[in-house]
Amino acid sequence: MPAQTGSRQDKSLQKAYSAVIEATARYFSLHLVRTEPLRPSHTYIFGFHPHGIIPMTVMWLQFTDQWRELFPNVFACPLSASVVHYFPGIRDVIQVLGAREVTRSSAR
Repeated sequence: MPAQTGSRQDKSLQKAYSAVIEATARYFSLHLVRTEPLRPSHTYIFGFHPHGIIPMTVMWLQFTDQWRELFPNVFACPLSASVVHYFPGIRDVIQVLGAREVTRSSAR
């Protein structure tokens, strides 16, 4: 099931959205701050605030130039409420961008 495996993630579509994503970052005056470098040998959990049922900020945030500069080769797998994965349209967009539902198996 794509909501747990992330199998619908599409890198080419993510690149196609980059102009829109960068415009969104400029509109909202995005400024990312990294307090210290991440160790490649560790696993991390990123927390985002404010958030909601649909994690829209994390959906576009990691495709910005700022994210790629601060966190090279890091993909934050967004987790969202399982109910979101039942709505066509929303489900399709978030799954293509790599989102999964919040379950024990999908968070591994």
